[in-house]
Amino acid sequence: MSRYVLLGLFHEATPTANTIEQLRAVGISDDQVTVMSGMPYRPEMLGRPRHRGRVWRFAIVGALLGAATALFLTVGVWLLYPLVQGGQPITPIPPTLIIAFEVTMLGTMWASFLSMLFENRFPAFKSQLYDPRVTEGHIGVLLEVDEKLADQVEAILKANGAHHFQRVEEKRPLFKPRGGTWQDFKERIAAAIGGPDVGHRKFWLAVLTILVIGGAIGALVPYGVFPISFPTQMENQISIAYEQGPRRAAPAAAVPVQGPVLIAGLPATAPIPANANSLQRGEVLYGVTCIVCHGATGVGNGKLSGFLSPKPADLTSASIQGISDDAIFLVITQGLDAMPSLAENLGVQDRWDVINYVRRLKK
Repeated sequence: MSRYVLLGLFHEATPTANTIEQLRAVGISDDQVTVMSGMPYRPEMLGRPRHRGRVWRFAIVGALLGAATALFLTVGVWLLYPLVQGGQPITPIPPTLIIAFEVTMLGTMWASFLSMLFENRFPAFKSQLYDPRVTEGHIGVLLEVDEKLADQVEAILKANGAHHFQRVEEKRPLFKPRGGTWQDFKERIAAAIGGPDVGHRKFWLAVLTILVIGGAIGALVPYGVFPISFPTQMENQISIAYEQGPRRAAPAAAVPVQGPVLIAGLPATAPIPANANSLQRGEVLYGVTCIVCHGATGVGNGKLSGFLSPKPADLTSASIQGISDDAIFLVITQGLDAMPSLAENLGVQDRWDVINYVRRLKK
């Protein structure tokens, strides 16, 4: 038995509600009726039962699955493969809470999105009747009915003032669950690729073809049937990783900032003249970084000197004053014996200021 799809447009909500009530009286269920409108009519205004969506249920399930996934990633993996570093807990709380929140929300959003598609029965693989006047304020009533009720339903729609009425025969599905002869199957094939809605069916046929061909090519790529090169910057870049050689020589004009030992004993930058400004800066920086060990006068009697072995050097001695500025720069940069590196505390200019001040600490 053939099935028909009927669409009628109404100007107001009252005749629409009367039409739906009369259709329900002749045996048309609410599942067979679709009301389309660009206006936010409440279901009660059109004689329709209030729709109880199930999106919130899917959202809760998605949240639980996301939380379980986050718990496995942040706790389960590290319990299965414990890796203790620096005495820290295997599962630190602050980052774990952030990851748990993000993955839980991700599961909630994906579940809500998929449930919206499910609730709206998307994607639709069959042609749908529609009239652009729905977006202009008209109310569209769409029905799918059997052939024996099609004439009666059409009469009800027109009796209540339906205009721009459409009635088309519903396309037979390509595959039937049970029964059917070979001739029937050929008729279904012909109906699928022909008829008044050829563009809609050709679109889905093209999508299916692309998916099949793309999947076949993708499955054969790992076996070398279709050799495809996937260049990456990590492979093609000209830089060299740490401790990989041979190292390229630095340009002639390049001046490293790590210290004078790196380029034939020369300083990282040219020394700063020992003018009043440099000496003033050097005195302030010496009082911040050096005085606790070397003392206010530089003789090595700072407050921490008693805890150090060997003792801090006497900066006023002839042996220290006889060292070159480049050598002192290198000691400040890299440290020596009990003295740590001050490269993070003092910039290049700061080190020269301190050196200029130390030259004034003579006996």
